[in-house]
Amino acid sequence: MNTPFELIRYFYPSSFMAANKEFKPESFVLPGIEVRPNMMQNAEAANRWDIALFVGTQDNTDRTSAPYDFGISIFGMFLCGFPEDSSVEELLKYKRLFYVNASSMLYSAVRDHLLTLTALGPYGPFVLPAYRFDPEDIVAQ
Repeated sequence: MNTPFELIRYFYPSSFMAANKEFKPESFVLPGIEVRPNMMQNAEAANRWDIALFVGTQDNTDRTSAPYDFGISIFGMFLCGFPEDSSVEELLKYKRLFYVNASSMLYSAVRDHLLTLTALGPYGPFVLPAYRFDPEDIVAQ
């Protein structure tokens, strides 16, 4: 099977997690989660695309209703086999496919990383909710 892209590797430039001392389990509310993806073509290799993704609690999170504050940055490097003879519309379709799927792969890795960080925390493991990356975030250039 010929795939349009392949994950080379990923790493975490930064990870932060802290238990909220003010947290009251009886008032738990899923905190607002900030998700910031950034897709870029590698300047040195035309067939390599990178995604930097930040996932964390929003600054205005109520510390009494959220067990943890966290901020995790992940960086993924991908080989992309976008057909060279693609029209502008086809290339946009490939970029959108890459953006949604590659960002989702990295988000899943962040979910697992956060689960590991919180597993031995005072309030037990925290699992990130599902998130949908919108292909319309990528506009024609």
